[in-house]
Amino acid sequence: MQSICEALIEELRRRPDLARALAEVLAPYLPELLTVLREILESIRALREDFNRMLARLEALERRHAEDVQRILRRLEALEKRHAEDTQKILRRIEALERRHAEDTQMLLRRLEALEKRHAEDMQRVSRTLEEHARILREHSRVLEEHSKILREHSATLRYLLKMTAEIRHVLGRSFEKFARKMLEDRLKAMGLLPKSAKLTSKVLPDGTEVNVFCERPLVIGEVTSLATDASDIKKLIERVKAVERALGKKSELRVLMIATVIGRELFERIKRLAEEHGIVLIVGEVLE
Repeated sequence: MQSICEALIEELRRRPDLARALAEVLAPYLPELLTVLREILESIRALREDFNRMLARLEALERRHAEDVQRILRRLEALEKRHAEDTQKILRRIEALERRHAEDTQMLLRRLEALEKRHAEDMQRVSRTLEEHARILREHSRVLEEHSKILREHSATLRYLLKMTAEIRHVLGRSFEKFARKMLEDRLKAMGLLPKSAKLTSKVLPDGTEVNVFCERPLVIGEVTSLATDASDIKKLIERVKAVERALGKKSELRVLMIATVIGRELFERIKRLAEEHGIVLIVGEVLE
């Protein structure tokens, strides 16, 4: 199939007049076309130089590749030789290990047989001991039943004593509170925290909240207790302080908690931490280590 260029050239040869007309049309553009052709020739020359350089690099790379392959082949041969030697060493060690394994297995089997024999003898002794323990346990069960009966009798007596103790505490509670409040008042005055003319009393708020340590001027709010088993006394005091401050419309100048009896060191440290966090003066009878 004839190309467009070939058809155009054939037509120009057939019609010289058309060729002259085309020449006249293209004449103004010939200098520019020559410039473009020279640039194309320069580009072709530069591409040929780049191609020659790449060809030289390719030949150098092929030579280096051949040298590297030879070095790798020599190292591979040395590695194969060393691998064969190491394999022989490993096989010799495996054979020695297999012999030792067989010897150790025989020794362990002999020890296992001896252990099984001793285990059977020990189990017979254990069986006899268990029978003796069962007899002792039956005797203990009989004794325990007798003790349980005595314990039930003692429990009934203890419940009676607790009831009586609660009644006694109810009767003496107010007297203890008044005594402890007076002792706290003297202690605070001695510490310089309470004016000499001030008196500590108790107070019942309109909402029914009872505060057993109270002074209006200066505003002192506190709590005295004979026993502390946890940090709840601090929490109760904080709630009462808030209630009194709301009722009177002013802030307290002194907050105090007095535990009249002994208290354990661990509980004391917990209560002391809470008291310091809430600005409460803590006074205790004695701290047990």
